[in-house]
Amino acid sequence: EGVHTVAGVQPLSAAEAEAMARHLPLALAAYEEDPSAAVEEEGLRLLYHDRTTVAGERTSHYLAYSTEQRRVVLGIQGTSDMNDVLTDAMCRAVPLSPRVRGGEVLAHEAMSVAARHL
Repeated sequence: EGVHTVAGVQPLSAAEAEAMARHLPLALAAYEEDPSAAVEEEGLRLLYHDRTTVAGERTSHYLAYSTEQRRVVLGIQGTSDMNDVLTDAMCRAVPLSPRVRGGEVLAHEAMSVAARHL
């Protein structure tokens, strides 16, 4: 029983896995009715929270910050129900705008549209 890998995909290092686990509460907070407790537990202050989700147009998100930590967190809700799963399955990659240095960057079309509404 080893670790199963996918050709061309690097497995996470232990440090990367630990970092993901450390940030998981902030990611999950994007799905909560009120992310304040999770955000405050991380030493952040909730600046803005929008629970509005309109399929293919905008999605629930929050913005939190800490001046002491010099940290800003933007939490965006992703897949949360079967409609989202269908949207994900029909994913179309589109160029992000504006372009970043180093070339074109592609994004999931629905997330790109939602990001423009932030």
